[in-house]
Amino acid sequence: MPVQHLIDLVESTRSACDQKGVRPEWITKFIDDMAEHFEPLGDVGRVGFECSFDDDHWVISLYLGNTEVVGGPDDGQTRHTDFQFDFQPLFGRLTQVDRFFLTALSDDSASRESVASAITIEGRIEDNLVRVDVHAVPPPGAGPGFREFLDGRTEPA
Repeated sequence: MPVQHLIDLVESTRSACDQKGVRPEWITKFIDDMAEHFEPLGDVGRVGFECSFDDDHWVISLYLGNTEVVGGPDDGQTRHTDFQFDFQPLFGRLTQVDRFFLTALSDDSASRESVASAITIEGRIEDNLVRVDVHAVPPPGAGPGFREFLDGRTEPA
């Protein structure tokens, strides 16, 4: 029972990092700054993120949310947002880069692995160890960024 209690405590602490008031202010500023460097291509986009502390480093995942169709024959369907991301400002914020790599998964792999294709940079922001993932599509389970209605209007989800 004590071991299970410790595991539960660790899990609740990690999930608490996803709540805005719990994560360090420098991460919130970093996420806000990086959101400016997503450029949707031909559509609207809303940046989503996940943040957690894993062992000795922060994991920060960034992505553009999907658009969910509301009404009509495609009701409930989601559409990924095409975008460009400028990595130069991200590298400018890191005081050290240890690794820089791409994880490319097919649609079949992504659904099995519960992850999405991403470019990952591991290093430091000041004295903080970080792993920053910029996902090509939202990770499985991420909610939509926008809802699009039959009349063509969109609104944040």
